[in-house]
Amino acid sequence: MRAQTCYSIKRLLGCLSCVYVFTQVLAIGDSMHHDIGGAAALGIDSLLIAGGIHADQLLDSQKALRPQGLEQLCDTYKQRPTYVSAALTW
Repeated sequence: MRAQTCYSIKRLLGCLSCVYVFTQVLAIGDSMHHDIGGAAALGIDSLLIAGGIHADQLLDSQKALRPQGLEQLCDTYKQRPTYVSAALTW
């Protein structure tokens, strides 16, 4: 996420007189660059959904998380999610 975008989001929240306790916010997504990177830029926790766009790297043939794939992805993007889940269902 670009620094300008992060600044704009923080500024918008301030202008709306919103009080957010970021310790109670969880960003959920499947993109290391956009979702996990954006959460890190805002200082909030993140949940990476492994079954999304990075599924080929993160999941084995049984749809179980491949720890070595996660490490490689984190090294590539220089980001680390707070939590990881193979899928998200509601």
